[in-house]
Amino acid sequence: MTLLTAVAASDIGRVRESNQDAVLVDEDLFVVADGMGVRGEIASLLAVEVLRASVGAIRTSASLVEACREANHAVWRRAETDPELAGMGTTLTAIGVVTGTGGKTLAVVNVGDSRAYLIQGGTAQCITTDDSLVGDLVRAGELTESEARTHPQRSILTKALGVGPDVQPHLVRVDPASGDRLLLCTDGLFNELDEGEIGSVLSSVKDPNEAAVELVRLANSRGGSDNVSVVVVDIARPPEALPE
Repeated sequence: MTLLTAVAASDIGRVRESNQDAVLVDEDLFVVADGMGVRGEIASLLAVEVLRASVGAIRTSASLVEACREANHAVWRRAETDPELAGMGTTLTAIGVVTGTGGKTLAVVNVGDSRAYLIQGGTAQCITTDDSLVGDLVRAGELTESEARTHPQRSILTKALGVGPDVQPHLVRVDPASGDRLLLCTDGLFNELDEGEIGSVLSSVKDPNEAAVELVRLANSRGGSDNVSVVVVDIARPPEALPE
């Protein structure tokens, strides 16, 4: 199985009064969540905590999906039982090491419009599906990615955690090669930078911590109109066993 090295960076941006994003970097589980509503920071943190607790020690793609659904129910239940939290919700995108029939690989789950990118050969490719109004319009060919980044309704989600008692996350399985990178990010990044710019940073800045910091810096330099959070995950093959 490949070895993973991951770092995270999160910033309030230049416009928001609080940071409603939450991130997790664990040994083999990595998450970003972007809260919404009056207390969105509670929703995003709760979702990340419940996902981490629910996924289990023996992890499969199915258990990762189920943990995401558990996180959804926890956020929904909390908002239902506390009037001060009514209407809160969150996006969530997670990468986890999972066990399948062919051994260990990576699985990505997402709800909402936080994204995962696979970076190979200097090119960044989004591997998640945006649950958003502009995402639907892009897939229908009615908007370009560039137009979507500045569309006045770009923040309208069609699916999020906490909106109802159940949700069906998207699931993608990934088998990256040594030297590849994965990126998790909230929309505060990709609404400011296009895929070419993201790929350029992640292919030219080798240190993952420096790459994460640089992405956040660039997003803020373009206006920092939202909280911005990133998790950079580097893929490396394990060293050969030493002879006895």
